[in-house]
Amino acid sequence: MMMMMMIKMMMALMNLMMMMIMMMIMMIIVIKMMVIMVMIKKKKKKKKKKNKNKNKNKKNKKKKKKSVNISVPVSLLRKS
Repeated sequence: MMMMMMIKMMMALMNLMMMMIMMMIMMIIVIKMMVIMVMIKKKKKKKKKKNKNKNKNKKNKKKKKKSVNISVPVSLLRKS
């Protein structure tokens, strides 16, 4: 009988422990989700600014490419 009681007590403790662990995991997940949401919100704001810069960079790159394309045929003509 004592063994049975002990086992039951152990089982109850295990269940409590499992519940506690599950609660901890849930809390961690919730905190992570909150952090991720904040990060995404921050990233979105930053991305808008970055996109403007990217567009400027693209325009600059296009201009540079045009100048390169012009200079390459000239050098080829000179060689020929």
